[in-house]
Amino acid sequence: MIKQILAKLPLVYKLRVLQLRVKRTSSNFFVNFAKERSVDQLPHVIKRHQSLLRRKLGASDPKLQENKITNMRIALQSMNGIVIKPGETFSFWHFIGKPTARKGYIEGLLLSPSKRHCIL
Repeated sequence: MIKQILAKLPLVYKLRVLQLRVKRTSSNFFVNFAKERSVDQLPHVIKRHQSLLRRKLGASDPKLQENKITNMRIALQSMNGIVIKPGETFSFWHFIGKPTARKGYIEGLLLSPSKRHCIL
């Protein structure tokens, strides 16, 4: 119901987005985010994940898959070497921010457990 109202009233939608951003920013003020970076290779691997990045996805454009990989490389550069100390919080969005074209992000598939989406 709320989504339908917001879709019909663009100004209300923009105000709601602004409200949520202010709320998130104010709550983040009290969070101790990890900031330190290590340029050296760290001695222990805590978690390693490997996933197939290129695969047959029905009717989706293969270029969007390649663009997803490009976007993941850009995001990884923002996070690489982060040291998370006790009491600190790691936030993907804190390091990545909004994935804009100005930062080099391009239209590609969005990683999602249930659906395929395109993002810029």
